[in-house]
Amino acid sequence: MTLVILGDDLSACMVAHNYRKVSRKDRVLLVKTSEYPGFSYSLLPYYAVGLAASPQLISVDLLTLSDLAEIVNLRDIVVTRPGEFTANGESRQGTLLISTWPEPEVGTRRCLNLKNPESAKLLRELLHAGEKVAIVGSMAALPLIDALLKAGFKQLFFYLDKNIKIFDNDTLEWILKDLTDCGVRLIDSLDKIDDKSLLVSYAWGKAQQPTWLSLKEGPRIVVDRYCNVVGVPGVKAIGCATRIVGQKGYELDVACEGEAMLQAQSCFLDLMGLKPVNVKRFFIAQLGSRLYASLGILQEEAESLGIRVSVTKVKGWRGWSDTSLKMVASRGGRLLGVQLMTGLEKAALIGFLYSAVRAGRSLRELLYALNPLEVFELSFEDPFHRALQALFRKTVLRALAKRSQIRF
Repeated sequence: MTLVILGDDLSACMVAHNYRKVSRKDRVLLVKTSEYPGFSYSLLPYYAVGLAASPQLISVDLLTLSDLAEIVNLRDIVVTRPGEFTANGESRQGTLLISTWPEPEVGTRRCLNLKNPESAKLLRELLHAGEKVAIVGSMAALPLIDALLKAGFKQLFFYLDKNIKIFDNDTLEWILKDLTDCGVRLIDSLDKIDDKSLLVSYAWGKAQQPTWLSLKEGPRIVVDRYCNVVGVPGVKAIGCATRIVGQKGYELDVACEGEAMLQAQSCFLDLMGLKPVNVKRFFIAQLGSRLYASLGILQEEAESLGIRVSVTKVKGWRGWSDTSLKMVASRGGRLLGVQLMTGLEKAALIGFLYSAVRAGRSLRELLYALNPLEVFELSFEDPFHRALQALFRKTVLRALAKRSQIRF
């Protein structure tokens, strides 16, 4: 079999890397769209302002010498139909994987889409020339805002598309307040941005769908949990221009590179004939010394799906004064989602919380697993225990109390 990967960002290269570690006989063609294969979307903002020396996290030597992947130019690949293509004039059949990134739609306004190292270099040149810029996008644009603030840009304008849900409205207010405190001016309409300003888009817009896919026009390429493009056999897609259709009507618009990396892992497992991971929201971004995370299902999403949930919000104190969190649990006592604002030094908790959300762990199990967070202070007086205990009372204990009343 031949695996053709259209795209050379980090998630696309990870599929090629992992696939070749297991399958040495099949051919892997990596179609490069940049001069820096293996670049990370997350590093592009910091590379653009000079805070990162290189955007690459996987080297070309690793891909070509160790993994024996063939890197070809985009002009050398012609896709005739799904599963059939021509590479360097030779007809082939196999699986096609597309790594996607959205394109902004702002009418006639000047807009730079930060989508590869070349666009990051161009942005750096424009900033050095004194170009006035305004950021457009969803909360996924936080890395770009963070990079500009750290580089010393004081006056930033940000048009936030609130139609793209990454946080619930109440937790979104936490982040908007922090943005305002950092000097970021929030704009509710593109018309309010000076016409002379250059719009800079990051992870926002519509998918550029190839004509040979023959898909209905839409903002996203729709894929299933196996990364298969819905309605098109033999084609897979990952990246920030995809929408994952899950079970029971749940849909997730991929918004960051972390989620794309989880898709890459699912894609690799499916290619190997193994059960893929169940990808749920895994959004993480930082602003200065603060970390923001949205994991799993939002309260608004759960209610729209008809899921009865219990919710609790906790503000930290003493050593946790920089922490605020919101937890969403099913009435059956299982954790469905967490939205968190905390300090960067507590980032290690994110992996544990995401694992719990993805698996829908019971609140009782989690209370034992977090026992205790501060090993030198045998206390459960932290916001995570408080939130879990509150949810445990609202769900499991309340249900037990009702059954006891009925029994007696």
